[in-house]
Amino acid sequence: MRNSKLVYISRDHTTIKEYEISKLKILIYTTVFILLLVIGGKFGIDFLVEFNLTSDLINLEQKNEFLKSQIAQMRTQIKEINEGLTNIESKDDELRMIMGLSDISPDVRDVGIGGTDYSFNLPEELLSPEETEKLNSTLLYIDKLQREVKLESELFTQLHNTYLAKEDSIKHMPNINPVLEGRITSWFGRRIHPVRGTPDNHEGIDISAKMGTPVYAAADGIIVKARRAIGYGNLIQIDHQMGFVTKYGHLSKIIVREGQTVKRGDKIGEVGMTGVATAPHLHYEILYNGKHFNPIDYYWDDYETNKLAVNE
Repeated sequence: MRNSKLVYISRDHTTIKEYEISKLKILIYTTVFILLLVIGGKFGIDFLVEFNLTSDLINLEQKNEFLKSQIAQMRTQIKEINEGLTNIESKDDELRMIMGLSDISPDVRDVGIGGTDYSFNLPEELLSPEETEKLNSTLLYIDKLQREVKLESELFTQLHNTYLAKEDSIKHMPNINPVLEGRITSWFGRRIHPVRGTPDNHEGIDISAKMGTPVYAAADGIIVKARRAIGYGNLIQIDHQMGFVTKYGHLSKIIVREGQTVKRGDKIGEVGMTGVATAPHLHYEILYNGKHFNPIDYYWDDYETNKLAVNE
């Protein structure tokens, strides 16, 4: 194999050099250079691919953590909304009872049947199967809540329209708790009399409270009795018209007079233990067309609602 010559000539042509290189060396050098270029290129490409994959993975992990935190936050908010709706449903039932409307059946309230079918098959790099299932169930629950809110909105409109139609009669319906700061210690119906110790038909409820605690009129009406009565001690009796009458017994103080007109929430007396009583409390009765009814079926079982109705 003949050798090749490499001639070097300087720019000013004053120097001329010749280098003799064999073709074998040229082949070897060329081959080595190409191999180094290929290997270097492969490592460079591998590095860039690995760098990009790592960056994508870190980005996906960050998105994954963010989505998981958002799902957890959504579930917490949904729980709070659901509790709020349950409370609204309870108040809706109370108002319906007070206004003489029929109850809403469980089938009507169960709006969770049907609706949108969410099924997201997300890549596992984005969310795990468990997290994907949580997301699907959360979105389903949100859809159910949206329908519940729509239902409650429609029911509220119905209640409001009924209230407007019955506004005058509702004023005369005894639907507030006459003692804000108290608790029931004796219920309506059969019981053992606390003083006589014999079976007794309790025609009202006893609300225990501190001596002097204010007692309020349960609805608009006229005071027909404001004096001492056997067994009741100091007694106030209010005719609310529309067939309703309420009685307030064992009072320590009466601050209204017979024939006086009162409004719902007006203070009429104070808790005491006059008459047949062993401790300070209010004996409270509701009659409708002469028949006794359980007072707790009429008044709002909510402190804030009752407080709003009090005229102070």
